[in-house]
Formats: sequence, structure tokens, C-alpha cells
Amino acid sequence: MWYTYNRRKNIDIVSDDMQLFMKSLFNSILSVKKSFLFWTINNQRISKKNYSYVERAFAYELYFQWNMDNTICGSPMYMLRKKYRINAEIRKEFMEKLNTRSNYGYPDLVLHKGNGSGKNYIVCEIKRKETVEVDNPSLVKDINKLGFFLRDDIHVKDSIVNWNGYKYGVFLLIGKYFQGGIVEIGEKDIEDYIDVSKVKVKPELQERIICAIYNGAKLKYSNLKDLIEANSKTKTNKSI
Repeated sequence: MWYTYNRRKNIDIVSDDMQLFMKSLFNSILSVKKSFLFWTINNQRISKKNYSYVERAFAYELYFQWNMDNTICGSPMYMLRKKYRINAEIRKEFMEKLNTRSNYGYPDLVLHKGNGSGKNYIVCEIKRKETVEVDNPSLVKDINKLGFFLRDDIHVKDSIVNWNGYKYGVFLLIGKYFQGGIVEIGEKDIEDYIDVSKVKVKPELQERIICAIYNGAKLKYSNLKDLIEANSKTKTNKSI
């Protein structure tokens, strides 16, 4: 099931203790202007590398907007760094390998206390729609990466206390924007690229991975567990 985010309402699939944290992120996403979804290079063929530039520009602007957001305590996040810290592409070195060739993780954005405190709230990965279309496995790869960050049963080399996994992971798919109008991205842009056979996230963590889509105007969201169940039902119905 998909929901459309409303600033005035709670986020249906997020626990009460994490409502303000997630609303802070969602409000910040809506504060990113649609111009950050726009990309053109003189009618040249746009490559996967070019799409990543848009993702990075969007992520940097989201980093700024999130630091300016005052949802949690009525003060901008950058003034609350003793309690909460937002970091971009921070390196985490796990003693166990990620679903990649190394044990290094560089999430796009994290909200935590930092300094090895073990207080970890939200970890976020961002992909542009066209990146996923060009490189289908990149979506599941990011989701598996988020699932790894949620786990409590791993160890981080630079943590000075016992590692506590992040409370929630957020996979954000952003859509392209063209001058003259918004190009809609919909639920299918995530659903169609989730290869259930390659999802390695532990079942008990799947509810804590939020999948969201943003087109410069609306923000829709669901969770991985619901999407996997919907995917499985669709395949079952097709086989009948």
C-alpha cells in the first residue's frame, strides 16, 4: 500500500518514537525545489554517470534543507549537533562485508548522534529514476545496503560502544523534471524493479525500510515488506 505524505498528519507506517525524525526528513525532501531534478547536456546522450551527478546535486541540497529543518525541536537541525547530526557519504567500516566487494559503506545521508555513540536514527539512499532504468540491480543493491545498516548483529570498526543499527532506512527514488511540466513517477517505478529473489534484508527488518518516490511536487511512500508481499501476490496471480 502506498501513501501520500501530508505534513499535517503522522506517517502511517513509522513508529511513534520516530515520527518527528521521519517527518523532519520528509519535510526536507519537499523543500528541495524541482529544479534539482532537472538535467540537460545539450541534447547529448545521457549516461548513467550523468544521472549520478543529478543524484549528488539533489542529495547536497537535501542535506542543506535537512540541516535547516526545525520539525524535531523547533530549532534548525544544525543548531542541535550535540544531540543530532546529519552526515553525507560518511564512511562506515564494518567488520563483516557488505553486499559489495568491500566492507566499507558510504550511505548518502544519515541522521545520528555520531562520534561512535551508537545512537543511529535514519540512513538514506537516493537514486534517480533513469539510473534504475539503466542499471536495474542498483535499486535492490541499495535496499540490501540499507538492510545491513539496520542490523544490530554487526560491528563497526570506529564505534566506541556496541553498535546499534539504524532505526529506519529510506530508499528515495527521484523523478525527472522537464521545463514545462512535471513528469510523474509512480509506484510501478519501484515495484517493477524489486527482484524479490535478490533481496537480502532480514524479514524482521523489512517494515523498517521505507521506499519513497518524489517528483518535485508530491512524496509517496510505502515499506519494503508491503512491496514484497504485493510483488509476490502479483506473480502468483499471473501464474494462475
